[in-house]
Amino acid sequence: MSYVMLQRSAWDPSSTCAMDMKKYTHRILESSKDTAKILTIPAAKDLDFYFPAKFQMKSVQIIQLEDDSHGLEYKPVHWNKKEVQRGDLSLQESEYHYFPKGSNVNSLFPSLEGLEIKFELLKRDLLRFFPLDIFGPQVFGKSLKKLKIHGTSPDCFQYLVTLFPYITHLEMESTLTHFNMVFPIIAKSWLLMENLSVFIDSAKGFHCDSKGCNLDSVLAGIPETVCSELNRGSKSRKKISQEEIAKLQKAEVSLLNIEKLQQLQFVVEGLDFFCGICYKNHVPNFITGVTAEYALKQLPGLAVTVRMSKGLNAFDELKSALEPVADYIQLDNKYVPPELPFL
Repeated sequence: MSYVMLQRSAWDPSSTCAMDMKKYTHRILESSKDTAKILTIPAAKDLDFYFPAKFQMKSVQIIQLEDDSHGLEYKPVHWNKKEVQRGDLSLQESEYHYFPKGSNVNSLFPSLEGLEIKFELLKRDLLRFFPLDIFGPQVFGKSLKKLKIHGTSPDCFQYLVTLFPYITHLEMESTLTHFNMVFPIIAKSWLLMENLSVFIDSAKGFHCDSKGCNLDSVLAGIPETVCSELNRGSKSRKKISQEEIAKLQKAEVSLLNIEKLQQLQFVVEGLDFFCGICYKNHVPNFITGVTAEYALKQLPGLAVTVRMSKGLNAFDELKSALEPVADYIQLDNKYVPPELPFL
């Protein structure tokens, strides 16, 4: 598999040197237009855009977007959910970040099926980085199905599910608290989801306040107070009828909403569960019998895996914490990060 990385210029874009660089870059792109599968594009703020080109890059399937402008000062672009849904947001030409205004990205990359956002996406940047006329659902239709996110807020997810409504494969960095906030958005909006991979840092990702210390409530669609009661034992479970639980689940979104989901993967990255925030050792029992009984048991076609990097010493602790749901979850301590996305 081949790929091309576009280097960002560090000089005046109007200079002869910069113009020569753009010319040579276009030659490289044209020579790989039928072979490159992955294209990495840095931000083009205050610089000449690399695109549009006079040729199609027919073989590119994945675009990786980078950014190095978080330290720069500029006017944030404000938006709200209703404006996004109506599609009446507009930008000045100078505010476009990766492609110039009027670019037909779908025509330039006719085989594009996935994006990787290789930085923490902030709400203030969303509209400039991903304007509706360049990345919106009217541009790609159903072709863009894969998304990899290295960190973003629930507000950003509200925008992304509108921008890319046909996602089937999602990879995301998260924490227990973060996942509890964003998974309802995912389960309500990305109903075509087939594969979901969640990456959690063991030193920070398991830190939480009194609420949201596991994922039962959002995965099973049952209020936290009821989940706590159900986890107290068989006597407590008998107090709540199956009909009551079914009624509660019907009023919420959960794993049960994503009927096409085939793979749910949690990848725990880190040496141990000693928290770098509160300096305590967290017990990684983030999925309990409540999720198994009221969600996983009803989804026989769903494979759930919890993985850790090969050779890390916290696997026994993780295995012990998830022992009550061992019949529904596969554990793996030989995870090796892929060199390329979505593999």
